[in-house]
Amino acid sequence: MRRITARTRFLGLPTGLFAGLWLMILLVAAGVTAPWISPHDPVEQHLEKRLSPPCPEFLLGTDALGRCVASRLIYGIRPSVGISLSVTALVAAVGMAVGMLSAYYRALDNIMMRVTDCFFAFPAIVLALVMIAILGPGIKSLVIALAVPGWPKYARVVRSVALSVKERGFVEATRAIGGRNTYILCRCMLPAVWAPVMTIATVGMGGKVIHIASLGFLGLGVQPPTPEWGTILNQGLPFLGIAPHISLSAGAFIMITVLSFTLVGEGLREAADAKHNAPAMEQLLKVQIP
Repeated sequence: MRRITARTRFLGLPTGLFAGLWLMILLVAAGVTAPWISPHDPVEQHLEKRLSPPCPEFLLGTDALGRCVASRLIYGIRPSVGISLSVTALVAAVGMAVGMLSAYYRALDNIMMRVTDCFFAFPAIVLALVMIAILGPGIKSLVIALAVPGWPKYARVVRSVALSVKERGFVEATRAIGGRNTYILCRCMLPAVWAPVMTIATVGMGGKVIHIASLGFLGLGVQPPTPEWGTILNQGLPFLGIAPHISLSAGAFIMITVLSFTLVGEGLREAADAKHNAPAMEQLLKVQIP
């Protein structure tokens, strides 16, 4: 029998997952190294060269204030991807805690799920707008506004998985020999919910990037002079006829980022499905057809 090594498993992952991972790595690396790879200061103004088209000096042209669009887009990776990662980690942690506690302690299930249903009743972007209207625009308000409506879907998925794991024999055996509730939750049930949570989180980060850009476009997200893709998109809109490179470049960065997260999420889902179906396929291949 062929030995399945870590390298074999890695090379057997879906192609889309590789493409998405490479895009994510490039984006994160560009955001981290922005001060060194950006051709210009993102807030430096060159008024004599305002609305210049792409050229060797300004690779993606300049905006209405003569600022380098390429530099602003590279620096814009930091708030867009950074806030998306922070919000996703926060909502995933809250959703996992609510889902697992709801599944394990049945007395809490009805209360927690009714609260979850209340959050599902409102669109996420509407809740985000309400939260920002209350707290005011800014990065902290943006994180809270995106986190508040984001955790219920994690809670629902984690609860369904945790309910099935709770009834398995090894959990019952651990409880029978005196295992504490904390040990059962952290060591028996938590590993089982990681795979679906990672898939939802990766795909959800693309949605978070869109929400961040949408709120920035409306002037309710990251505030100037900090470069942010939605703000850049809005600033280039009045000059779409004479300087389309501003809005088109920002839109391209948003599209590539969302695509990378989506490819990774779908790749993780396919890999999880393949792993789940592998035992059945192995049994099927062992059947000898007369």
